[in-house]
Amino acid sequence: MKGKPKMDWNSMIAAFDAKQNLLHSLNAYQKAVNTAAIVSITDRGGKILYVNDLFCEISKYNRKELLGKNHRIVNSGFHPPEFFKGLWKVIVSGSVWHGEIKNKAKDGSYYWVDTTISPIFNDNGDVVQYLSIRTLITERKDLEQEKERLLEDLTGKYNDMMQFNYIVSHNIRAPIAKIISLIDLLKDECVNHDDNAQILIKYLIDSALSLDEVINDLTNILSVSRAENQNIELVNLAGIINSVQDNLETQIRESGTSLQIYIDEDAMNFYSIKSYVNSIIFNLVSNAIKYSKRDLHPSIIIQAKKIDGRLMLIVTDYGIGIDLGKAGTDLFGLYKRFNFSKEGRGLGLYMTKTQVEALGGTIDVSSHPGVGTTFTISLPVKNND
Repeated sequence: MKGKPKMDWNSMIAAFDAKQNLLHSLNAYQKAVNTAAIVSITDRGGKILYVNDLFCEISKYNRKELLGKNHRIVNSGFHPPEFFKGLWKVIVSGSVWHGEIKNKAKDGSYYWVDTTISPIFNDNGDVVQYLSIRTLITERKDLEQEKERLLEDLTGKYNDMMQFNYIVSHNIRAPIAKIISLIDLLKDECVNHDDNAQILIKYLIDSALSLDEVINDLTNILSVSRAENQNIELVNLAGIINSVQDNLETQIRESGTSLQIYIDEDAMNFYSIKSYVNSIIFNLVSNAIKYSKRDLHPSIIIQAKKIDGRLMLIVTDYGIGIDLGKAGTDLFGLYKRFNFSKEGRGLGLYMTKTQVEALGGTIDVSSHPGVGTTFTISLPVKNND
């Protein structure tokens, strides 16, 4: 007789150790999943066979109340029947379903879960059970819903402002224009009246013109809407700067302003809102001339370059400068002024910042009193390719 095969004890021990290590790893994995995820297992019909502790904690049901039931026990009623029909269609076919579900706990509170449902197959490849693993996302969903609510509220207020802008433009400015015309007629009629009458008429004219300016400012401010609602066109930066120089020709000539312009070739042409770009440069250059040092000719440098697909527009002057410590966050505020030795309404920088942000850009400022000011504007642009 042949002898019995000799047992390889070393191999058996190694196999046993490997199995033990695998069991330890599986137990560790199961513990990690149960700690971080809401887990359940159902049969093919959806009857709950297993729930972990976190499922009970979040749903507020104890294990006895859940086992043998289906997941309709936590149905919030938020999703339409078609939602769950689609879910079942996917998992019955043997595929994995992933989505977000709003559930209702036993105490009536709601919670959102990011859910993955995976079929479990037998050796013949048939679906026998379904494993569901969920993570709690209630806080994120609440934030998303609050964001949507705020966006809806802001959109409503924006539309109200646009309607108000229309009313101001069409229903208020016309009567003001008539008042100014009537005052002019009254002025002509009172040419031979005493000085007091003339002073009174002047006050009326100044008040009417001041009111007209405020209405005009308000109209301009409200008209700066989101950039996508405006006409995007090819902008030639040199042409814009030349236009600004033409419009400020008197101020430049009388002040003896020196204007130095450096535009990189790849920053010369781009697509943007031409009127906004023109207004931004106009406001910065006119401010630089206005707030120059007394008895010194203003010197202004305009630079433009492309960095990482954005237009960097830099306007530097060597004027009286701004005390940024005192100005603080009011620097770009509406009707905020920091130097009352010059005429102005405190609208230019507000409009500049508003238009820059409407273009999706940013504006930064560095300044020192008695030294000068540099505005750096970064704008998203599209080249003329």
